[in-house]
Formats: sequence, structure tokens, C-alpha cells
Amino acid sequence: MAASNSADRAVSVHRPAWPARIVGLPDRIPFPRPATYLLLIGAGAVAGLPVGWFLESYRGGALLLQYAYYGAVPVALLCIMHDLDRQAFRAFDLLAPMLTFDDEERAAARARLVHLPPVPVLVSAAASLLLTFAYYRADPVTTGVEGLSAARLLLRWCWESMTGAMFFVLAVHTVLQLRTIDWIHRRLGEIDLFDQARVRAFSTVTSRTGIALIIVSSPSALVLPSEGDLSVVLASIGWLASVVLVALISFALPLWHVRSQIAARKAALQGEIGRRISEAIASSHAAMDRGDTATVDVQQRNLAALTSQRVLVEHVSVWPWSTAASSRLVTAVLLPVCVWFLTRALDRVV
Repeated sequence: MAASNSADRAVSVHRPAWPARIVGLPDRIPFPRPATYLLLIGAGAVAGLPVGWFLESYRGGALLLQYAYYGAVPVALLCIMHDLDRQAFRAFDLLAPMLTFDDEERAAARARLVHLPPVPVLVSAAASLLLTFAYYRADPVTTGVEGLSAARLLLRWCWESMTGAMFFVLAVHTVLQLRTIDWIHRRLGEIDLFDQARVRAFSTVTSRTGIALIIVSSPSALVLPSEGDLSVVLASIGWLASVVLVALISFALPLWHVRSQIAARKAALQGEIGRRISEAIASSHAAMDRGDTATVDVQQRNLAALTSQRVLVEHVSVWPWSTAASSRLVTAVLLPVCVWFLTRALDRVV
């Protein structure tokens, strides 16, 4: 009864709060998911255009496009979180037969994968508002807020803060989801070494997380300096390196525990096969001494089968991700580097 009450509380705690319901908005649109994402991102960009016109702070359309960007980015980040949640559900359902959960615990764990508590979301919004305000106050001229009316200043403050808040929310969502994946892996029962699709299920989620972090950070490579003081150049390179490092950690760290379990299971299976080979050899030698050719033939067949099994197990990788998942992440890692070198090359040409 106590275990049941605990599971009930867990399910209650992890019922979707209002932030998770907002992230689930694309589910309410009756279109294929890629089309839904493009529709929402396009709507966000279009919504940003009248804001730019109202603020009258663009020159030659350049800053007007900036507000289209501010409108598109928060929606794009929401779509990224939605896609990660859907992938997490698929991975959990695939891995579920290997987990040591009862039905109630399984429901709670599945809900926990996409749980986004309201408090961190509100804190993210407050932090973004404060940082944006401090940014304006530090240099009103450069930021373009000097001379704006109170209404225009308030609108621009809220609009740009929304973009920053969504980055913070994505960070919170990522940390919570990756921690939950690690926790789920720690509840694995006996692993089927040859059921690679289940064992590697969450690698799709962690690789997409790393790719998403790189994609949302790549535009910053456009403004990183490549000339001037050496410390400035090193700082820009350090920023790119930190983005790549965080993406790689997000990919590999939540899977590390399951890697240990795969390695332990592989070692146990190799030990079992080795023991049986030793027994088959000993039995074969004893049969030879007795002149029992029938038993010798049986043990020889057993040895051939066990040898094949040993080779098969030896070739099982202990890394809990597919080649496709790791290849996609490596390709994404090259994106900010390519953007940085491309912009530097264009600067020299122009």
C-alpha cells in the first residue's frame, strides 16, 4: 500500500504543469509535425514584423528583420523542446520492457521525462527581464532604446526578454530531461545484449539535445571577433569550444550508466561462454581417453557453436549509441566552426 501511495504521489507530482502544456501546443495543430513547426516559426517571425514597425527603430529594414528573428526564435525553441519530448516518449516506450518499474511507476517516470516545473520557468522569465533591463541601462544609445516612448520601451523590453527567457527555459528543460534519462537508466533490469534498439533508445534523444544546443548557439559565431587583442580572439574560440563541449557532454553523460551495464553484461556473457568452452574441452578430452567417439563428436559441435558465440559477443559494442546518432552529432559540431571560419573569410574579402 505504501508503494502504491508513493507511486500515486509521483504521478500527481509529474502531471503536466502549464509550461509543459505550452510546449505541447504543436500537438493541437492537425498537420504533419515538420509542417506544424514551420507554420509556428513562420507565425512567430510574422508577429515580430509589426512590432518592429511600431517601435520605429529599424534602418533600411535591417532591424525590422531583427524583430522577425526575435519573434521566430522563441517559437523555434518551443518546437525544439516539443520534438525532444516526443523523442523521449518513443525512447521510453521502447526501453520500458527492460525497466524494473511497476505500471504506476512507469507512468510516473514517463511523465517525469517531459515535466517542466512552473517555478524555474518563472525564474527564467524574471532573470531575462532583469538582464535585458541591465543591458539597456548600461548603454541606452548602442542598444537603441534612447528616445523611445514608455510604451515602445516596454514593448521592446518584453519582446526581447521573451527570447532570452526561452533560452533559459530550454536550458532548464534540457538539464531536467537528461537527469531523468540517467535516472531511468539506473532502473534497468537485465539487459539483452543483442537488443540494441532498446538499449540505445535514448541515444536519439541525447544526440538531438546536443544538436539542438549547437544549432541555437551557432548564430553567435557570426558576431564573435576574430581580430584584435589576442585575449578577445581566444575568448571567441573558447566560447565555440564550450558550446561543443556542453553538446558532447549532453550526448554522452546520460548514457554513461547504461554503458557500464552493457559492459558488465558483456563481460558476464563472455565469462559464461569461456566456462562452457573449458567444460566442453575437458569433456572432450575425457571422452577421447575413454574412446567414446560419439561424445567427442558432440563436444566438438558444442565447441564450434561456443566459439561462434564468443566471436559474436566480442563484436557487440559497449557504447550505447548508434553510428547514425554519433555521426549526426559530429556533423552538427562542425556547424559553428564552419560558420565562424566562413564569416572570417567573408570579412577579409569584403
